[in-house]
Amino acid sequence: RTRWLGCVEVPARYAINDVALGPDGAIYASHMFERPASSADATELRRAFVERNPTGLALEWRTESGWKELRGTELSFANGIAVSG
Repeated sequence: RTRWLGCVEVPARYAINDVALGPDGAIYASHMFERPASSADATELRRAFVERNPTGLALEWRTESGWKELRGTELSFANGIAVSG
């Protein structure tokens, strides 16, 4: 049996690809890229992808602090995340 407890809103700027639940209740997510606001932004995003430049990173969400970008996790089109305990 399942029961709905609520949800975590994700800021519109994030393009989340995958999520994982940490043992302490933190949520981790891979953020692929900033959503393009214009065709020029989309062109720049394509260029960054082709050149394998960092476009995304890992995110962490906690009840007390909300979403936080995890520095040192930057990479091109982050696609997936896992938590090891």
